[in-house]
Amino acid sequence: MRNLKKIIPAFGLAALIALSGCGEAAETPPTSGAEPEELVLAADEAWARSAAEEYAAENPGVKIEIISCRTATELVSALGRGEAVDMYLVQLDDPFTGNVTEEMWGLSADLKARFAELGTELVGGLEGAMEYGGELRLLPLDFTLYTFISPLGEMPASLPEAEALAESAGTSLFAPYRDRENLTAWLLPYLIDSVSSGDTAQYRELARLLENHEGEMAPAEEGECLFDMRFLNASASFALPAYAEGCVFGVPGSDARAFYSPNLVFGIVSGSEKADAAWDFLRTFYDGYAPDGEAFPAVKAEFDRLIGERLGEGAPPEAAAAVAALAYGADAAAPGMSQGETLRASAELQALISAGE
Repeated sequence: MRNLKKIIPAFGLAALIALSGCGEAAETPPTSGAEPEELVLAADEAWARSAAEEYAAENPGVKIEIISCRTATELVSALGRGEAVDMYLVQLDDPFTGNVTEEMWGLSADLKARFAELGTELVGGLEGAMEYGGELRLLPLDFTLYTFISPLGEMPASLPEAEALAESAGTSLFAPYRDRENLTAWLLPYLIDSVSSGDTAQYRELARLLENHEGEMAPAEEGECLFDMRFLNASASFALPAYAEGCVFGVPGSDARAFYSPNLVFGIVSGSEKADAAWDFLRTFYDGYAPDGEAFPAVKAEFDRLIGERLGEGAPPEAAAAVAALAYGADAAAPGMSQGETLRASAELQALISAGE
C-alpha cells in the first residue's frame, strides 16, 4: 500500500519531533452521508499524519485522530490520564529495564491470530521472542541486535572457564566500563530459557561473577575485556569483518549468540471497541516497510534485501554472513517479552548477589 521509507524519516533519532497534545484528524468526507468510523492513533504526529491521510483517502469511511506519543513511556502516561486510544505505533524506550514494556503488554490486545492471517514472516526467531504464553501483543517493525564478541577462536564451555582465560590474559571477563546493574541487564536475555525452566545453576554462577565484577559506567568504551558488548544496526553492523574471522559471539554457558531489541512496535489497546478497524489500518505498515534509519527491518524479505544491498555496496561477504547468522540465530528479546521474566530474573540475581551466594 505504501513505502514507509518515503514517509518516515528515521525512527528513534533526534530528528523526530516530539509534539504534545492532540493533532487534528486526517479526514476525508464520508460517502452516502454515513458518519465515518473514528479511530484514535497514538504515534509520532510528525510522520503519522502522512500515513493517516493516505489511509483515509483510500478509506473514506474512516477518520483517524492522532494523539502525539513518540515513545512507550508517553503512551502509558497518556492512557493513565484517561486518553481514549484505539491503537498505537511507538518506540520501546526501556530496552534493558522492561518496566514500561511490561505495562504496555498489560494494556494491549493479543494479535497473534490476526498476525498469522497476515502471513508476514519476521526475521529468525523475532516473532517467538515477542510472544509470551502463546500471545503476541506487541508487533515489531524494526529492531537492533545486541551481542557479546570475543577474539577467542572457540567459545569456552562455561563462565568459570572463560573467567580463567581472562585472568591468564591479564584482562577482565566483561567490560570494566559497565557497572553491575548495566552488565546484569545485558546478560539476562541469554538466560531466559533457564529462568523459565527454573534452572538456577547458571544463575548462581552469574551472581558470583557479577559480585566480583569491578566496573563503573563510563561515557566511552574504555578498558580491555575478553567478551565485549556490541550493538548491531544497519549502519554499524558491517564493521564486523574486523571481528568476525576467528571470533565467537554470545556468552559462555548459553546457546544464544545474540538477542533482539525491538525499536518501533505497534498494537491495539485492550478493550478498544474498534479493534477490527484498527487492525485494518495497522496491518498496512508491514506493506513494503523499510526503515530509513539505522534499525533492521523486522520483515524477513526486507531484512534479506538490506543484506543484499550492503553486499552490492561493496561490504565484505563475511560481514553480511555474520550479521545474518546472528539475526537468524537469536531467540530472545530485551527486555524479554516474557512479561516479567526478565524483571524476576534480575530481582533473583540481585538477591543472590546481596546474599553473597
